[in-house]
Amino acid sequence: METAQMLLCMRKAALEWLAKGMAKFNQMHQVELYALRTNVAAKRAELDAMKVRMAEMEASKAKVSEVQALKLKMVGLEHQKDALAGRVATLKETLKQKANEMRELKVKVTERDALRESLARKATERKSIVTE
Repeated sequence: METAQMLLCMRKAALEWLAKGMAKFNQMHQVELYALRTNVAAKRAELDAMKVRMAEMEASKAKVSEVQALKLKMVGLEHQKDALAGRVATLKETLKQKANEMRELKVKVTERDALRESLARKATERKSIVTE
């Protein structure tokens, strides 16, 4: 009976030792699990921050593309402005030429009117000479 008690006592001690070891093992794994969960949460936060940064970079990239498009549009408008300035200069020159032509025509019209008056006077003088 003493060996049975001794075996029971040893079994009890072994079970207690095993329970303590398991508790320590469980506690270690709980700490490790907590550390892993904390690490996962930190990595998720880091990933979210990276996603925000990527979105900001994409927005910035879109703004850069928009600025480049506006620059190209500005260059096109500059070319249009230059072309229009050339057209305006041409039209001004044409307008000056037409104004000169109009002046010449007015002089010719004035000369024609003067000739008509002169002819009308001469005709009147002839009539008066003929009637006398």
